[in-house]
Amino acid sequence: MEYKYRHVIGFRRRADSRISIIKQILPLEYQMSDFVLFNCIYFGSDNMLRTRYRDEYDRGVSIQQEKVVILGERLLGQGISRYVFESIKNEGEDILDLLGQVRETSRKMNAFGTRSHFIRQFVNKLESKDQLDVGLRFNSQVPIKIESSVRHKVVPALVGFVRLEQGPEKCDEFIQEFVIQGRQSRKKEYEHKGFSELYKEKLAMVYS
Repeated sequence: MEYKYRHVIGFRRRADSRISIIKQILPLEYQMSDFVLFNCIYFGSDNMLRTRYRDEYDRGVSIQQEKVVILGERLLGQGISRYVFESIKNEGEDILDLLGQVRETSRKMNAFGTRSHFIRQFVNKLESKDQLDVGLRFNSQVPIKIESSVRHKVVPALVGFVRLEQGPEKCDEFIQEFVIQGRQSRKKEYEHKGFSELYKEKLAMVYS
């Protein structure tokens, strides 16, 4: 992917447009390099990424992109489970019933559909304001968006890289305030819907 970015002009232009979308999604305090953001929207099973870390022999340390995504998925899952537990815990409720409810609610809140919808809301907002770059497709100009087939991976990738780049405390804040709570956060001023609100909206539609 890096080779293609460096040598294929058309690919690089589309990639830069998609990187710009992620930059507009992320709050300033969580911004990362273009290289990192590129690896939050383009994925390959054998992609090896050079990090800023050194081993005990002062050699550069690399990590598989896939492992960053897996790390992000696990941290995201843990963060959602903790949020759900804090939201529904009741001293009089049987602990086994409570844990079962936490597990089921967390799984649904962290579904691929919720992750994709989270990213889609930002893309749709940018498109409605004509703030997306355009490119040619079948001789027609179309907005350049983050591909729908990878949107469910974007949030876990961002979480994984925030953890590696900015540390555990910042990553936990990113998950709880930006990803899960969004505009319902009491600590941050966001305008977007978080996972919690998107999940509740979907639940309401199912039972309406």
